[in-house]
Amino acid sequence: MKELILARGGESRYHIESCPGTEFAAGELAAYIEKICGVRLPETGDGPALRLLLPEGDAHAYRNAEGFVIEADGEDILIRGEGPRGVIYGVYTLLEDCFGCRFFAEDCELIPPAETLVLPGDLHIEKHPAFCYRDVFLATMSPACKVKNKVNASLPKDIPGGQYFFAESLCHTICQLAEMENVKTGEQPCLTDEKVFQTVLKNCRKWLDANPDAAVISVTQNDGYGHQGGCTCERCREIDEREGSFAGTMISFVNRIAEALEPDYPDVLVDTFAYRYTRKAPRTVRPRHNVVVRFCTIEACFTHPIESECRATEDSIYGTVSLAQDLRDWSAISGKLFIWDYCTNFSRYLLPFPDLFSIRENVNFFYKCNAIGVFEEGDYQNKVDGELNALRAYLLAKLLWDPDMDEETYRGHMLEFLQNYHGAAWEPVYRYILSLHERALRQHSGIYSYSPTIFGYEMMDLESTNAFRADYASWVALFDEADALADSDAVRHRLKLARLSLEVLKLCAPGVLSFLPEQITRERYYPKLKEMGIVFYREGFPMP
Repeated sequence: MKELILARGGESRYHIESCPGTEFAAGELAAYIEKICGVRLPETGDGPALRLLLPEGDAHAYRNAEGFVIEADGEDILIRGEGPRGVIYGVYTLLEDCFGCRFFAEDCELIPPAETLVLPGDLHIEKHPAFCYRDVFLATMSPACKVKNKVNASLPKDIPGGQYFFAESLCHTICQLAEMENVKTGEQPCLTDEKVFQTVLKNCRKWLDANPDAAVISVTQNDGYGHQGGCTCERCREIDEREGSFAGTMISFVNRIAEALEPDYPDVLVDTFAYRYTRKAPRTVRPRHNVVVRFCTIEACFTHPIESECRATEDSIYGTVSLAQDLRDWSAISGKLFIWDYCTNFSRYLLPFPDLFSIRENVNFFYKCNAIGVFEEGDYQNKVDGELNALRAYLLAKLLWDPDMDEETYRGHMLEFLQNYHGAAWEPVYRYILSLHERALRQHSGIYSYSPTIFGYEMMDLESTNAFRADYASWVALFDEADALADSDAVRHRLKLARLSLEVLKLCAPGVLSFLPEQITRERYYPKLKEMGIVFYREGFPMP
C-alpha cells in the first residue's frame, strides 16, 4: 500500500480544507503540524488535502454527536465528524495516534519533531465515545487541555465545538425550581403537592428556553446528610413505603416533569439523583425514557474498587448496604444512567487521596453498569497541581473516553505522563505513588476521611506506629531523590507542589508525625500554601 507523504524536508503538497463549523479544528491541525515538522499547511491549494467534514443538514441536530472517522481517500486524508466536536476530537486523535503528540497538561505537551510526516495509504481510524457526558471537574485541568483530551462538560460556553451542558445549574436544583425561600440543608419540597409540580415545571421551561442548546436539565434534591430523608407527609410516605425507598416519590415526580416537557423539548434529558436518601432503587417505579438517573458514590471507599464490595465508609439511611449492588439495581431499571463520582478529600484538599489505581476499575464498573455519562468531582477550587491532580485529571480523561481500558494500557498512560511531566525525576515519584497506595490498601478512606482513617495510625500499637513513621520517612526520601534528579525549574516547581501532600499529612497527624495540634501547625503553614498558589485548604474554606 502506497504511503502518503504529508510533509518532507520542510515542504508539503497538502492543504487543509475546512467547512463551516470546523474552523477551530483546522487551525489546531495546522498549528500542531507546523510545530512537528516546521511546515504550515495553507487553507487552499491545488494538491491533495486534509479535509475536515461534517454531515449535511441542521447543525443543531448533530451538535452533541462526537464520533469520527479518519481515513485515506486516494491521496486525500478525511477527518469526518458526526458533529463539530467529532471533527475536533478526530484532529487530536490524528495528532496522538499517528504523530505521537500528547496533551498532558496546560504547561506540558509532547510534540515529537519529525523531518517527514507519513501516513499509511490504508489509514482508517473510527472512534465513538463510550460516554456521551464526560466531566473531569478538577481546576488544575484547563479548558483547552480538557478539549484536547475529549472532556466535553464544565467548559466555557463559548468553547469551540460547544459542550454537553446542563440548563442553568448542574445539581441540587429542586428548591430553586420550586421557588422555596430560606432553605435549610436537607430540606426538601413535598413531591406530591400539585402546586410544587406546577411551579417546578414552569421554571424548567423557563430554564430550557433560556438555554436552547442544553442537553440536560437537572431536577435534583437539595443537598443534605446521610440520615436526612424526603417529605414524610401521608401521601409521600405511602409511595415511599410501598417502593422501599425515598426514590419512589422522586422518580414519580421527575417522570411527570419529563412527560410534560417532552413534546416541546424532545431532545432534552431530565436528570435526577440517586444520592444519599434516594440511593436505593424503587421496587416498581421505573424512570421514563427521557429521564437520566445520576448515581452518586459519595459513601464509597475510594482506596478500593467499588465492585470489590469494600465496606461503605458512611452508612446510608437504609443501614450499611452494598453501594455496588445499589448501582446494579439502578442499572437494571434505568435506560439512562449518569454517575457522580469523587476524586479528592474534601476535608483536606492536599491530603494524599490514594485512588490512582481504583479509578480505572471504578470507571470500568460504571461502564459495565451501562452508564452513559460520568462526572468526576475533584479539587475544583485550586488551579495549581496539588496532590498529583494533573496526573489524576489526565488519567480520568483517558478513562472516560476509553472506560474498558486494561491495566497495562492504563499504567502506560501513567508512566508516559510521569516521564514527561517530571522528566528525569519521574521514577522516584512513581515509586512514591506505588508505596503510598500499597500502604493505603490496609485501610478504607472516603472523601471526608482524616489522615488517621486513611492510614490507620490511630489504631496502631507502637510497632505499627514506628512502621508508619518509617514509611513516611521513605516517602520524604523519594522526593529528596526526585529533587536531586530534577532537570528544569518547571519540574522542581511541580515536585514542590506534589510534596505539599506529605507536609499536610504530617500536620494532620499529631502524636505520630507531628507533636503539635493541627490548628497550630496549620496556621504556621498557611503562608507557604498561599505562596504555592493554594487558595482553598478544604472545600468551601478559603485560605485566611
